Amino acid sequence: MEPDEAVTLLVTAFLQNGRMGFVPVGRWWRFQGGWSHKLYRPLTSLAHRQQFMNLRGRMMKVAAVDNWPWFGLKEGPTGEPLADTGIDASIITTISQALNFTIEVVIPEDGQWGGPQPDGTVSGLIGMVSMYKAHFAIDEITITASRETVVDFTFPYYIESSTCVSRTPKEKSRAFAVFSPFTPEVWLVLGLSVFAYSFAIYVTNLLSLSTPDRRRSSKDMTLDRITYSTFRSLVRMDNTLVPPSWSIRYLFGAWYLYCYYINSVYSGVLTAYLSVPSYEKPIDSLSDLLGATDKGFYPVIFREGSIDFLFKSATSGVYRDIGNLISGEKNYVDVIADGVAATLSGKAVYIEARLASEMQTLKQGQEKFYMGRQSFFPQKYGIVCRTRSPFKSVMSDILSHLNEGGLINKWKKEQVLKLGQNPVAGGRAYQRLSAVPSALTIEHLQGGFFVYVIGIFVTSLAFLVERQNLYCRRANKASQGPK
Repeated sequence: MEPDEAVTLLVTAFLQNGRMGFVPVGRWWRFQGGWSHKLYRPLTSLAHRQQFMNLRGRMMKVAAVDNWPWFGLKEGPTGEPLADTGIDASIITTISQALNFTIEVVIPEDGQWGGPQPDGTVSGLIGMVSMYKAHFAIDEITITASRETVVDFTFPYYIESSTCVSRTPKEKSRAFAVFSPFTPEVWLVLGLSVFAYSFAIYVTNLLSLSTPDRRRSSKDMTLDRITYSTFRSLVRMDNTLVPPSWSIRYLFGAWYLYCYYINSVYSGVLTAYLSVPSYEKPIDSLSDLLGATDKGFYPVIFREGSIDFLFKSATSGVYRDIGNLISGEKNYVDVIADGVAATLSGKAVYIEARLASEMQTLKQGQEKFYMGRQSFFPQKYGIVCRTRSPFKSVMSDILSHLNEGGLINKWKKEQVLKLGQNPVAGGRAYQRLSAVPSALTIEHLQGGFFVYVIGIFVTSLAFLVERQNLYCRRANKASQGPK
């Protein structure tokens, strides 16, 4: 008797030959009396999760770009790209062993990480997966909201922040070291205080000339002599004038205390400035970068990376301000190594994830670079899968186990140790910025010699002016003849 209606339920699975095919789970049919069914396997196979725990050696396409220390590539016997070394290369190799599949590496034509574009296309590694040119992608790929509209991401297996890389701050010149303890405003106030106090002493002296004895004793208390003595007290803490009255003595006493305080502060700050190297203000954050744009500094980022999308999509705050500075080719690089190297050729500041930045500064000479001490934009990395891909949950479980077992951190340390050294917080430049005091050298004291030369130059000009005035007076006298 034929049923009124029959339905066979099929699920996708990998067959014995390694190819994908359909496998029947059961059959349902309906007679006038109701539905009947026959199961060929348990209904739990409807989820077909177990089907992807063993892919039976099937070749899976993995999208990646050459991006050591995450995914280094090498050339195979026929020129094909092969996974070589790196954190993500170790991860995908371990997953392939667990799920029993082999890897075929495919590289996007644009060589970028990519994502959804304004014209509706999807570029880079993200586009390879979304357009079914690769089964999944892994290569330091940041999980972002825009990318999740076209692909799925596994459990995030690594989290890190971004930082700014700039050239090592240059040591400031000590040619004007003698002026460094005080700001220009303080120097101006000190100069005005000398003249103001000299005038106060002069006026007080005039008002106190009540007797002939006092007038005779204060014959040297002219305004020019008082000013010179006041300046001398500020510099040498002594005085060539004898105060003729107690009121003048009190004024000089207060001035001496003022000079003692100024001299103590000046000496202490100058000693510290000369003994501890002083450097240009480093770029520690995005705010520092914005503040340094008037000195010619500008941002450089990786083209079509997650940081590029961050600045392009920002509508307020420091991210938007930085994004407004990114307008030309000089602000983009296609290789991370080029971004770090660009900081040495000018005033570029490269913005990148911290680990990749540290590795590149180690390769190119850590003493040449300065790593910003403030981090921003935490990034989560995941494996890119097709939307609703059955691999997502399976791989997420494996990634979770790898993290819990410390293997991902172990692979990270292995890549760092290949360079024979460890990253230093802030870079070697930060160690120099925090250097201990050192003995003073001629270079440290060049400011004193600079003032010495200025003094000789000014004295020479004054001498020439005086000689010219003397010559003019003698000429006038000679022209008038004897009286």
